[in-house]
Amino acid sequence: MKILHLIGSLDRGGAESILENIIRQQKNSIEHIVVVLTLDSDRSNDFKCLVGRMYQIELRNIRKGKFRVFAY
Repeated sequence: MKILHLIGSLDRGGAESILENIIRQQKNSIEHIVVVLTLDSDRSNDFKCLVGRMYQIELRNIRKGKFRVFAY
């Protein structure tokens, strides 16, 4: 089974900590894919090591139709 998690940032907060705990508890039985809507958050490196795939999307210029996707 694969699960896609979409989160605004990976700063040090409650939602981020809960997501990390969920992934740690289920990482052997479920493939977790994380999409983050900001670049280079506080915990990006921690999550890169933890999940199968992680994508960071820079949404600064989304209204102009320009955005970049970074895969790790």
